[in-house]
Amino acid sequence: MLRARMRFADSVRHLVCLGCRFPQVVLLACFAAMIGVAGCVLAADPAPAAAKPAPPASKDELRQQKIEEHQRTEKWCNERDRMQEQMAKLEAERHQCLLMQKEIRDDIIKTCGLSPENVLPVLLASEKERFALESQVMLKSMRQDRIERMIGGPTNGTKERTESDVVLRHLETIVAVRKAALNRAHEVQKKNAISESDVQQAEADLAEAEIRAELRREEVAKSPADAETGRLAQQVHELRLDVAQDELQAKILDQKLAALKKARDMLDRYNEITELKIPPFSRQLQELQIRLMQAEIDRP
Repeated sequence: MLRARMRFADSVRHLVCLGCRFPQVVLLACFAAMIGVAGCVLAADPAPAAAKPAPPASKDELRQQKIEEHQRTEKWCNERDRMQEQMAKLEAERHQCLLMQKEIRDDIIKTCGLSPENVLPVLLASEKERFALESQVMLKSMRQDRIERMIGGPTNGTKERTESDVVLRHLETIVAVRKAALNRAHEVQKKNAISESDVQQAEADLAEAEIRAELRREEVAKSPADAETGRLAQQVHELRLDVAQDELQAKILDQKLAALKKARDMLDRYNEITELKIPPFSRQLQELQIRLMQAEIDRP
């Protein structure tokens, strides 16, 4: 083998020398070198002999293998049962949390008529509306007071005009006289001296006199204002109506806000269950399902 390698090396050197003189034979020299390297490798490393077949296992070895296989199967079954028990426990706890979540959700809807997802947005919007309404009431009340001061107030000079009005004094006198007449008619009726119609006529005369006196009193109470004062008085009246309407709306909003705040207190518990308790149970159940499927694939 050594001589063959020496002869091969001499042949390669000879081809290289020829390649230097004749470049066209360089490719042939390289090809011959590759063939020679392959021949040397094959000559130096003969193919290994075929492996001898393993001797058959003895009865003790077969028994030991069966015992180990049984132990692996039993271990796998125990692990599977443990995971199934853990999954059942997690599923029961998750179901309990879902029941609590549904109960709180129903209570929130019953309290404010909204789902838990809409409680906070509606609460914030209602608080803004309540604040704006309160500001409007304050501004309208301030404007009403200012206009009333401009026109001298709603009762400015009324008492003086009422006391100095001659017509009103005469009407009040008529009212007093007819009231006294009605009292006498009642006393006479008790003695059966007059009829029921006479008493009713006295009551009608008194009512008519009182109505005339009241109309005159209202007329006297009105200040002799010009058109501008009347316009301002109309504004005061409209502002009173607006303030009363806004105050009523504010009371309705207060009731709504009270219900929303009560629902917000329950919403904290609802969010705790929804965001902190249920997701971990779901995640652990999913992980156990994946592990159980993998165990079924790797079953011995």
